[in-house]
Amino acid sequence: MDRIQTLQVFSHVVETGSFSKAAEQLNLHVSAVSKAVKYLENQLGSRLLNRTTRSLKLTAEGEVFYEKAQFLLTELEETFQDLSSVSQQEKGKLRIELPTAIAPFVIAKLPSFKQQYPDIQLILTVSDNVSNLVDEGLDCTLRLGELADASYIARRLTDVAMQTCAAPSYLAIHRVPEMLSDLDEHQIVHYVSGSQHKVLPWQFRKKSGETERFKSPKAMQVNDSNALLFSALSGLGIVQIPELMIRSYLEKGELVPVLTVLQPTDRPLWLVYPQRQFIPKRLAVFIEWIVKVFQ
Repeated sequence: MDRIQTLQVFSHVVETGSFSKAAEQLNLHVSAVSKAVKYLENQLGSRLLNRTTRSLKLTAEGEVFYEKAQFLLTELEETFQDLSSVSQQEKGKLRIELPTAIAPFVIAKLPSFKQQYPDIQLILTVSDNVSNLVDEGLDCTLRLGELADASYIARRLTDVAMQTCAAPSYLAIHRVPEMLSDLDEHQIVHYVSGSQHKVLPWQFRKKSGETERFKSPKAMQVNDSNALLFSALSGLGIVQIPELMIRSYLEKGELVPVLTVLQPTDRPLWLVYPQRQFIPKRLAVFIEWIVKVFQ
C-alpha cells in the first residue's frame, strides 16, 4: 500500500470513526486498515489516534495530520479531474518535431489548424535529427525515409518525390549529365543521415521495377537539408533533394533538373507518435488534420 492509499485509509477511519466501517467501505480487511494507520504513525513518529474498545479519537497531532491529508487528497482529486478534462479537450501544448525538408510546407498550412483549434499551443522543433519522442517530451514527429525504430506507432502520410538537380552556374561550367556513368566527372553533394551518420545513396527506379543506387566516394557531405539546398544553389555540385523543398527554385530557374531520363525513388513520409491508447484530444485532432493535408 503506497502513501496515497494510506492517507485515504486514514481519512476513512477518521470519518467513519471505525476501523471495521472504513475497511467495509474500502473493501479491505480490517487488519490492512490497522496496518495502514500504524505505518503512518511509524513514519511520522507520532500517535494519530487514541483507540478504545468503543471509539476512536484523534490526537492533537492526528487533527493536524488529518487536516493536511484532506487538503492533499482534495488537491490530488482535482488534479486528476483537471488533467482528465484537458486531455479530452482541444487545448493545451502540442509538441511536434518536423524534418527540415518538410517543415516549410507544413508550417505554411498551420494557420488553418490554428484557426480551427485556437486553444492548442504549438511547440515546433525543426531538425533532421531523429529524436527519442519520450525523452524529448514530444507528442509526435514527422519522419522522412525508412523507419529504424519500430517501438512507436507510425502512420504513412504520403510518398515524397525526390529531384536530382544543380544550379545553372554549376551546369554552365560542367557538362549536363544524362546517365549515372556521367557523374564520375561531376561534383556531388550527398546528404548524411543525422541519426545514423550514413550517407544516403541516391535511388532511381528502373523500368524493371528494381532500384538502382548511386553513392560517390569523393562527394562533399552535409548533414542538414538546408545545407544541402544551399550547396546546390551555390553551385557546389549536384544534389538529390525532396522536390517539395525546391519547387519554387525550380519554377524560378535557380535550380535545374538533371538525369531526367532516370526516375528518382520516392521517400515515405511518416507520422510517428508514442502510443495508440490514451491519445489526448489535442493530438487526435492534429493527426486527423495532418492526414488530410497530405491527402
